[in-house]
Amino acid sequence: MSGCPICYSKNAKIESEAVDRQHIICPRCGDFEITKSLVSEIENKPLEARQRCIVSSLIRENTYEGFVLNTYNFNTYKDAKDISMLNRVDLLLQYVEKMNRSNNTLDYILESSNYEELLAITWSGYEISQLLTMAVEAQYLNVKSLNMGTVYSITLRGWERLAALEVIVKYFSTYHKAPLN
Repeated sequence: MSGCPICYSKNAKIESEAVDRQHIICPRCGDFEITKSLVSEIENKPLEARQRCIVSSLIRENTYEGFVLNTYNFNTYKDAKDISMLNRVDLLLQYVEKMNRSNNTLDYILESSNYEELLAITWSGYEISQLLTMAVEAQYLNVKSLNMGTVYSITLRGWERLAALEVIVKYFSTYHKAPLN
């Protein structure tokens, strides 16, 4: 299989191969390693579109140094419940913030070159447009159309939501750590 074994993106690259695993860099799923036995398993029993979306999103959110997607954690990811549309709006808002920071700008321009990365949040273009609409209606984002594409900027209410999400993450990372032994 060429491309990403999870989301089937043709734009994914197999960066390196070891005896038992592959290092994948995918615009949807992110940068991760996967065992070759799991790649074979997925080729023999492909995922449904919604499962691909859930697994892709969980990989992007949960990869860390040394993370390897294998049969054990894959089954946990594959059987995970789908996140709500409101949770996806939060992910979208965090994505726009990340893109703003990496581009050193206050505006995020939605264009075809960055569309594929948004598909890690949801699987269809229709749902992406619904999430953007929900974020605008919640007054997290402002939107304007320009010749270069649709421009989204984070509002004061959006920045407040991002700050609240950061507090939640800090709380859980501080008080809900797994025991060391």
